[in-house]
Amino acid sequence: MKKRYFIPLLLSGIALSMCISCKKDSVPSSPGQPALSKIIKDGALETEFLYESGKGLVRINYYDSETGQLSSFNKFDYDTKGLLQSYSAHKASGKITSERTFLKGSDGKFISSDLKILTGTDSGKVTFRYKFEYNAEGLISKYSWNDPITDAEEFYRLFYYYPNGNIKRYEYYMALISGTEKALEVNYTPAGKVLPASLTKYQGYLVNFDFFLFGPEKIQTTTFDVDYYDAGKFEQVISDRIYNPEGLVIEQTITTNYIQPAKAPTVEKTEFVYEYLSM
Repeated sequence: MKKRYFIPLLLSGIALSMCISCKKDSVPSSPGQPALSKIIKDGALETEFLYESGKGLVRINYYDSETGQLSSFNKFDYDTKGLLQSYSAHKASGKITSERTFLKGSDGKFISSDLKILTGTDSGKVTFRYKFEYNAEGLISKYSWNDPITDAEEFYRLFYYYPNGNIKRYEYYMALISGTEKALEVNYTPAGKVLPASLTKYQGYLVNFDFFLFGPEKIQTTTFDVDYYDAGKFEQVISDRIYNPEGLVIEQTITTNYIQPAKAPTVEKTEFVYEYLSM
């Protein structure tokens, strides 16, 4: 089977909706809790997050960078305690394609999540059961994909953190015929600033890789020669950060240097727009 060279999507989904800030954000007259509203890459809207009072994040819109048209969206539902209960993926037309429901313990921690595909021959079936483990600080340390019938572990990620709680490293493993093998490792340096609690509170997903971009100045990714992957290495250098008066990143540049296989570097300018929620 043909292998693919995997580059993680570093800006896939964060949080929020109305623009209260431009390149130099002004302080809102009645500031509430800051939450991310839009992600703009090289001048094109990529991701938009919508909120409702009393609920938090209810929808993430994803846009085609070339046409500017809505390409897909996810909707989020919560339980009576305000904890994530489920989210569903939709085509731009509104047709639902999949749904994930969450099981939580009495302490509110997530135990597992079932992914149900709602298209094709597997429509209505649970195809993966995700399981979560935590470290002593209550941060997710392991995120696994399990067979819903046999409970066999097929893939998993391990997460490691700096003392301030920011991501330090994550590793991705695959269960192969030959045994479990590491397919990917990503390192973040340095620890960086701690994000406001409201940003991570409204991130939508349990693990949101978008938020890993606000702290480090360098991200080093290594892929290994296993099924579906080729050995490779690249690094992303984050520079020219601009902050608003609240200390939130509103603009930065990411230069990606391809080491193995070697090719010309790419440069991407990313802007972040925030709104202030009174929840």
